[in-house]
Amino acid sequence: MTDTAFQDTPLYAWFQQNRWYLLGGIVLVVGIALYRENAPKWHHARASASWDHFSQLMAETDRPLEERLADARGDERIHAWFVFEQAQQALQQGDREALALLRPELEALAGKTEVRVAGPNGAEDMASYLLSLMAPSEPPLPTEFRNPTPTGERVEIVLSDATGTTYTIVARTFPELAPNASDAFVELVREGDLDGTVAQRGGTGALTFRAEDEETLADAVADETVDVPELLIERPFGLFHAAGSLSLLAEPGKPGVMSKSDFQILLEDSFYLDGQTTVFAQIVEGQDALAEALQILDPNEPLTLTSARVLEG
Repeated sequence: MTDTAFQDTPLYAWFQQNRWYLLGGIVLVVGIALYRENAPKWHHARASASWDHFSQLMAETDRPLEERLADARGDERIHAWFVFEQAQQALQQGDREALALLRPELEALAGKTEVRVAGPNGAEDMASYLLSLMAPSEPPLPTEFRNPTPTGERVEIVLSDATGTTYTIVARTFPELAPNASDAFVELVREGDLDGTVAQRGGTGALTFRAEDEETLADAVADETVDVPELLIERPFGLFHAAGSLSLLAEPGKPGVMSKSDFQILLEDSFYLDGQTTVFAQIVEGQDALAEALQILDPNEPLTLTSARVLEG
């Protein structure tokens, strides 16, 4: 029996005839695998760069608005949000010159984004809503942006300072406009995870609470014993970061991802956060007393969240 060399077999001939197709298939499979592995990282890097650019544009108040608008148009991720933020500020400040620049931008965006706001007629297109506030051509300015009356769970939060003086507020959630964030907050309250947390104070305008100890959580994540609780921002039906609102915090380095365990109480208008974090509740009792206390308290004095509970009925 004569041995036949592989080069003389039909299979070898087939390989020779189709080698470029085979090579192309291998390259395609490897390329798809690499893309699937790296695409989320690329997307995350681009999104982070976009929102860093957004923050930079918002901070560059010494630059003419027209120049900053031109820069924002070059990034579709942030263009609409930059226009909305600037329009809110212009309406608040009664800046008619800025409104003249922003009107055509809003007209071009009307009905073309998924961004909604809780207006008097329910969820409204953000651009159209802002345009309605600018009409007629000489609108009554300045304009205030306020959230609708919340209808969800009522949560009592008791804060205490170093002297033992307590400050009680009652907040109510927005279950229809921010259902996921509202549920996450109520779950934290029911499980008692917020009790005993110390506020990080941002001047007199914000109190930030973190339900997890950062070092303990970081160690647990490194040991793969827990997953970091997070959820996507609820941006399409946005609420304003107005005084008295409660919002989740964004996960560091993860644009559009909220932490389920971290939130802040805003006692001053913070509209620069609109579109970046999820508002899920509004203070309905005790806001003025707490705001007045923060004006007096030493910024270095700890303020502890003594207890939080869901009120029945």
